[in-house]
Amino acid sequence: MKNKIICTIISLFCSIAMLANNKLIISLHGEAKPSNPDGSNNSLGVTAIDAVAQQFGCTNIHPVKKGKVYVLTLANENSVHEAAQAMLRTGLCRYAEADARATIGDWKVTATMPNDSAFDMQWGLHNDGSFSIVPATAGADIDLLRAWDVEEGDTSVIVAVLDAGIRSTHPDVKGRLWINHNEIPGNGIDDDGNDYTDDTLGWNMVSDTNNIEDDNGHGSHVAGIIGSNVNDSTAIAGVDKHCKLMIVKCANNVGFLDYSWLMEAIYYAVDNGARIINISAGGATPSNILQDAVAYAVSKNVLVIAAMMNSGTEQKFYPAAYSGVLAVGATDPQDKLTYFSVRGSHISVCAPGHHIISLAHTSDTVYHIVSGTSQAAPHVAGIAALLLAQDSARTAAQLKSLIERNAEDLVGDVNDAPGWDKYYGHGRVNAYRALIDQALSVANITGEGDDTWVVYPNPATDRLKINFVGFGNYNVLLRTVTGAVQYSGVYSGEATIPVSQMPRGNYILTLQQGAQSRQIPVVLR
Repeated sequence: MKNKIICTIISLFCSIAMLANNKLIISLHGEAKPSNPDGSNNSLGVTAIDAVAQQFGCTNIHPVKKGKVYVLTLANENSVHEAAQAMLRTGLCRYAEADARATIGDWKVTATMPNDSAFDMQWGLHNDGSFSIVPATAGADIDLLRAWDVEEGDTSVIVAVLDAGIRSTHPDVKGRLWINHNEIPGNGIDDDGNDYTDDTLGWNMVSDTNNIEDDNGHGSHVAGIIGSNVNDSTAIAGVDKHCKLMIVKCANNVGFLDYSWLMEAIYYAVDNGARIINISAGGATPSNILQDAVAYAVSKNVLVIAAMMNSGTEQKFYPAAYSGVLAVGATDPQDKLTYFSVRGSHISVCAPGHHIISLAHTSDTVYHIVSGTSQAAPHVAGIAALLLAQDSARTAAQLKSLIERNAEDLVGDVNDAPGWDKYYGHGRVNAYRALIDQALSVANITGEGDDTWVVYPNPATDRLKINFVGFGNYNVLLRTVTGAVQYSGVYSGEATIPVSQMPRGNYILTLQQGAQSRQIPVVLR
């Protein structure tokens, strides 16, 4: 018997609160070498820096990158900007800036409805036009069912979710959470020497503890979109069936993220093995320190995916507006850009982000339906995880390029201009097209329609699929590069060739129908 599910429909919109706080972030030049890099006793062991810290009543020094980046808590929030100027005057700081604030948004319950099976409500994954809450257009989705035919994901891929935490006991993420196997749980010792004690399941930057539980709801919802279990008799499916979710809590119970928390969360995710980072949050204040953290991720070959945010304007929010970030806007079930989605010169792509169902943090049987670019970004993070599972050698830049160049263009309203535009970016993402990109680019086998002739996956491991949609019988011949025939057959429509028992290496696949013939290089690995 299926579990009964309560679905709560929510509108999620991000309000920008530039609330003052009493924290100062400094980044030191290389010649400023602290003799006390842990910042204990409110001292770094750098005379000029310590003098300024004492002058402004520093009560705590928190190292983010020992010897490089520090967060100082001052006695008076009104003196932070003055303290920053004093730090810069020492000549020892690359940057000194007041801690700013980002947000994930407000939750507003508008309706409740019962349901027993929720995949048919996941229009963003598979849209047949029957979505019941708002009008929907068949095909306005990320084409995930066909994508899973090519790649389902891999447990070696780690996606960091920088958000409000997660309901770690939820059955839909059972077995999906990243575990730090270099840490012995509960022994009170930093076994792996990463400066975080007992961070077995991640870290909480807000409280500086290992408690990753979600006290807001936003984090569980975002994580569920990326990596909820599939075919497990629970309500929903994640985009990636197998990736691990690294939970780094950097948003508090009301949805605010101090930049210092977000910055530290980025460093933590990169340094602990994440290859993809999802940030469904943003702030309107630019920050050199936050930009440095993003640049660090990019330099370490980690793809940062961020929500464009929800003001419905062209205002820039950070980190989405930083170079190298894959910035995501939100579309609705009719493939139109939502009225709330930010647009502008920095948008990369858009993805489903209106009436999206995912996990709640309060119960194992309550699922929220939420709207926001916060929901669009994790759809893209899931696609990136599939692409990395398909080929672990892909760089962050290659993942970004694959997602952008395979997005569907001209699917929205009149603002969806040919090529890149400031409303839809490169278009609405398509997981299937991204995953078969290598086959299309290597073999050049696209026919009259978008996917008329497709061979995938390429490289292949256990099976090779051929999609010859719209044509009658055709001949298939698979040969080694020396001409030895390994397989032959006649098909109509889609064909599946078992290749698991064939020697690994390079092959030539010939597709022939009457006078038409294509020779396609295929790799078995």
